[in-house]
Amino acid sequence: MNFREFECTSRLDGSKCHCFFIFLQTAISLRHSDTVDARFLVNGRRVTVAMPHTAFIEYMNRSGEAITDNHAAGIAASFLKEHLEAGGSLEDLAMPAERVLELAAEVRPTSDTLIAKQ
Repeated sequence: MNFREFECTSRLDGSKCHCFFIFLQTAISLRHSDTVDARFLVNGRRVTVAMPHTAFIEYMNRSGEAITDNHAAGIAASFLKEHLEAGGSLEDLAMPAERVLELAAEVRPTSDTLIAKQ
């Protein structure tokens, strides 16, 4: 999956979503939130996926590897795609730390593409 731009379809109503990754930012100074935010445009509407910093630290402790910017964007894109395919609304999303850890272990970005970990 190209995490920078992808499409998905809701299993509930068949609606299609065109998703475009915009940027990552830390939200501490912006929203006073201890998260890394991934911003997307979904059908032209801004959607933010907030990932808790604690998950990044825990992933480093468990795996010995840091979550890079590309990896973080891929994790957020995977979560957003799951949400939209399940019929979720176009709203800002807060990822649970455990889901960040699961997706971090499942997918690895290579440039703009996500590959499933073998």
